[in-house]
Amino acid sequence: MIVPLSDARLPSTFSLSSGSLSDISCLKSITDSLEDPLKIITPSWTFDNLTESSICGYVGVTCSNTFGRVRGIELANKGLRGGVP
Repeated sequence: MIVPLSDARLPSTFSLSSGSLSDISCLKSITDSLEDPLKIITPSWTFDNLTESSICGYVGVTCSNTFGRVRGIELANKGLRGGVP
């Protein structure tokens, strides 16, 4: 499930490829559906001041070196609660 980001969540000068926006939307929907009581992912999974490659630095996220798109998400053993949409 992909939840579109509202314009209010993005800076007015925000400019990313549609693929990156899709990845960001997906990651945002994941964080919205999970609790992170140990604060393992939430410090790095921020959605302010995004750049083309910033999501590739998120804990548990791996990206394609060629395209900079999310290639995988590994969230096991991080103490998270909830489900992935």
